[in-house]
Amino acid sequence: MQDERTRNYIVDQTNKVWAKAIRKKECMHPEAPTNCSKNFGRAHSIQRSKLKRISENGKVLKVSTDSMTGSPSVEPVGIKPASTFYGFCNSHDNTLFASIEKSTLALNKETALLLAYRGMSIHMYYKRRRNETNLFRTLSRDSIPPLLKQNDELIRFGLNRLLHFAEPTYERMGIAILQRNFSNVYYFALIFNCVPDILCSEVSMINFGFQGSLVRENPQPYDFITFSLLPYKHQLGIAVFAWHGKCQTNENFLKSLLSQGQREYPDAIVRFVFRYLSNYFISPKWWRRLPQYKKDSLWSKAIDRSMLVDLTDDSQRYVNWKVTDIKANLKL
Repeated sequence: MQDERTRNYIVDQTNKVWAKAIRKKECMHPEAPTNCSKNFGRAHSIQRSKLKRISENGKVLKVSTDSMTGSPSVEPVGIKPASTFYGFCNSHDNTLFASIEKSTLALNKETALLLAYRGMSIHMYYKRRRNETNLFRTLSRDSIPPLLKQNDELIRFGLNRLLHFAEPTYERMGIAILQRNFSNVYYFALIFNCVPDILCSEVSMINFGFQGSLVRENPQPYDFITFSLLPYKHQLGIAVFAWHGKCQTNENFLKSLLSQGQREYPDAIVRFVFRYLSNYFISPKWWRRLPQYKKDSLWSKAIDRSMLVDLTDDSQRYVNWKVTDIKANLKL
């Protein structure tokens, strides 16, 4: 009983510290603080009108993982607070992403970069907050289990290393937006015949492809690829991989996707989302109808967030999306 009370106390206190940390307002527009407004709302990395397309009674589902046990669960969240962060002042949030908020999104180098920048922004916001936050600062040293403290130190060490490579990448993307120089933008998109049951906007670092083989060629530890999974036009969906700067790792990764065969692309995308990403939201109707053994398969992917992950075909068919078109500005 004492151990359970201690655990609950630690969880409660660290949650309070984290809740305070993510209330920090930081405009991440590349020209900030120039032309910033004084007002900050919660910026959406996935537009509320898009989340509404998969919602039920105004809610979507989000996968969360218990920080103490690593066990995943799905929790309902309203479409208003879902996928939000204090990463842009109101003025910059309204102007920067206007062209990708339209229901008739035109996919090109400029909009691909804006999708990438938005996905990268929420990633950078939370990584910065976690890196600068000591979750245990309200606790006495004696109340912190040694393994938990050691794990926290390893996480923050890893974040320092990740941000060392991510910050220059993020800065280059911002400069390209300011200069309206889209020559170094690369994108690959799948068009689906329906609105996806999962919506996503984030960035990831790839090591292995869909055939299980190593795809990373760059000697530095991280190659960044952004991913957006969104409604497209009227009743379609789109999955957009995008990045800034030539990157053989990302090209190898997409080649491994193409090797799966077009019928396999949608389920490969689902495996990728659950394995690599965290800023994604699920249709309650789709999740409710999914058989338990398929949920269990996805749980196993959500738990394993190591970089040495398996994206090979698990023989499960999770969604009924069909690819109707492929749009890209690079040859694979």
